[in-house]
Amino acid sequence: MRDRPRLTAALAALAALVYGASPIDIAPDLLLPFGIVDDAAVVVAAGVVIFRALRRAGVDRARPVDDDRGAGRRNDDDEIVVETLDD
Repeated sequence: MRDRPRLTAALAALAALVYGASPIDIAPDLLLPFGIVDDAAVVVAAGVVIFRALRRAGVDRARPVDDDRGAGRRNDDDEIVVETLDD
C-alpha cells in the first residue's frame, strides 16, 4: 500500500500529458484564451494531485545521502548535516 500514492502521482501525470496531447478538449484551442485556460487548469489540478500524493508518501522529507564520505549524515538532534568536501 505504500506505493499507492506514487501510483496516483504517476497516473495523474500521465492523464495530464494525455489530455494535453489529445485533440479532444473541453474547450478547443482555437477558442483563445479558453482553449489554453482549460489545458492550464488540467496541469494545475494534476500538479496538486501529484503534490498531495507524494506528500502522503513522505517523499517531501529530506533523505540523508549515504556514501563512503559521510556527506548528508544526521546529527544527535536528527538534523541533516551536509558537509562540503574540498578536493
